Amino acid sequence: MEVSSSQAKKQEFFSVSNTKIIVLGILTLGFYELYWQYRNWKIVAEMDNLEIKPFWRAFFAYFYVSALFKTIAEKTDALTQSPKSYVDVWSGLWIALTFIGSISARMQSTTPATKGIANLLWLISFLSVVSIVKMQSICNRYNKHIDSSYVPQKKFFVWDIVLMLVGLALIVLSFIGIFYPS
Repeated sequence: MEVSSSQAKKQEFFSVSNTKIIVLGILTLGFYELYWQYRNWKIVAEMDNLEIKPFWRAFFAYFYVSALFKTIAEKTDALTQSPKSYVDVWSGLWIALTFIGSISARMQSTTPATKGIANLLWLISFLSVVSIVKMQSICNRYNKHIDSSYVPQKKFFVWDIVLMLVGLALIVLSFIGIFYPS
């Protein structure tokens, strides 16, 4: 997940393709979305000389995702001409969908109906990656405006692949549990 030094000097926000975010967001069960927030918080802290802890901003993402999206919007609006009004919608959607995923994991499956609802909510929660993709699209447009030769990072690194395989195994096991309960 490294960026070349010449690219890092010119770009403002984390470089990653939307396809990579979707694949990693789903196959890491949402952990890549937190990593994405960490990387952008780290960049924002450097750009604005803020004394924040990007790790904790990502760890407590429910409380900080809106601020991150607003910061990205403020910094990119002048060049990308994207309206700021979407930020609350996208951050609210991310919070709601990840919260739904948390609730579904804790639902007591005493009846087939509640188990079905829990499973449906869990699947719906994977849509939280859409909010991150929307914001990354804006970041990529902004990065492209700064550097016309900019290309988002598409390569999957070894750790990406390891995390995807672990996540895929967990997803397969979950589907086995859904469709073939004991």
